[in-house]
Amino acid sequence: MYVTTPMLLARAKAILEASSISNMFTKLYNVIDVLLGDSREVGGHTVLAPRLRDKGESITLGLEKFTIATTSQSKSIEEVKLDNLNPLYQARPLVDNLVVVGDDVAPTVIERGLIRVTRISIDREKKTVTQRALWTEEYLPPGSLFIGAVAFTRPRNKYCNGISADASVVKDMFLELLGAASSKDTNTRVLYASIGGKETIGKGLMKLMIA
Repeated sequence: MYVTTPMLLARAKAILEASSISNMFTKLYNVIDVLLGDSREVGGHTVLAPRLRDKGESITLGLEKFTIATTSQSKSIEEVKLDNLNPLYQARPLVDNLVVVGDDVAPTVIERGLIRVTRISIDREKKTVTQRALWTEEYLPPGSLFIGAVAFTRPRNKYCNGISADASVVKDMFLELLGAASSKDTNTRVLYASIGGKETIGKGLMKLMIA
């Protein structure tokens, strides 16, 4: 299941509104808009789960049982195809497995969904633990979806004197520099980035889709 909150939905909606995107993210915006409207019903041990309501009146999250609220608009939400972002979305479609929990209980629910691993570093010569080499790694659940924005402007600092280009040109130059490939199906640019972790074992590897 995918868990989100009214606060996160509101932030995502604001970002998508400011971006004025008119491609695959339009459907995602519509889903967020409907969920945000119906999320007034959530809070405490009441959650919003549009497609899971038919499977029962309650759901278990983090060993706690929550009641699924009955809503009218959320049932008619159109599925958003995000298969090209993560294969997990093909096996478990976003809307079919989405749960909106109240902001009051969200920290507890999300905290229980995180994986933390404590690690040490070994001194290869002494075959002992290296001093001050104890740390903890935090893994987000696979399939986590992040929505953010990057603002591009025309060049304005001293290193760009003589370069006349508008924001769209700067954006294209930046994405080419990152090696972002064009996706004909979604009219977006796609690239992979390692955000912490160890990319050799798939930890910290994130797929970015830029509209």
